[in-house]
Amino acid sequence: MTASSIYTDGTYIKHNPTLDSEHSPWKARHIADMLNKCKVSFDSVCEIGCGGGQILSELATSYFTDKTFHGYDISPDAIAVCQKLSKENLSFTVGSVEDIAERYGLVLCIDVFEHVENDFDFLRKLKGIGKYKIFHIPLEIAVWNVIKYRSFLNVRETVGHIHHYSRETALAVLDDCGYEIKEVRYTRGAIELPYERTFNSTVLNCLRKATEIFGVSRASRFWGGYSLLVLAE
Repeated sequence: MTASSIYTDGTYIKHNPTLDSEHSPWKARHIADMLNKCKVSFDSVCEIGCGGGQILSELATSYFTDKTFHGYDISPDAIAVCQKLSKENLSFTVGSVEDIAERYGLVLCIDVFEHVENDFDFLRKLKGIGKYKIFHIPLEIAVWNVIKYRSFLNVRETVGHIHHYSRETALAVLDDCGYEIKEVRYTRGAIELPYERTFNSTVLNCLRKATEIFGVSRASRFWGGYSLLVLAE
């Protein structure tokens, strides 16, 4: 068994039945904001590891209705969910980065390469698929996550994260794979997304907000719960 087999044998969707779709409007809004503020020009969009397809659907319906969108995922279960969203400018295919022959104006890789066994090989292959790329990368190397018992094993077992990054290591991996970084910003998923709140998560969010007084970077390094949104060529 390989780490990727959980996406093709039904294990992942069994443990994550919504495919994180409830967070997609929030992610799409951040992606659209970065594209618009950076004045990125593109006609076609490809998403690698599109999950339930909701990010592409949001972008195709609410932000860039004149563009064409295509999503790829290695999970047949995920693509079956996606097909319900298909329309004239939005389509989906079961496939991986190796299966893509077409070139796109923009490639999305949203919370994906932390799941991939060989992240360097994956990123080098992805680089040739399109001119611009947007990555969303969870920043799990944080003081709290190192201290907390089973933190890294929990995300490995529940959502399949087999690599963990800080801002510095995430950007270093992209640099090593030949990407030119154009724009970088933090996203505050733990604070802004509609997770079920517990006493512990509420306290942690208070600590995150308090530490942000000294900079979001410092809050991310101490408490985790942040991600990096990166525009690259």
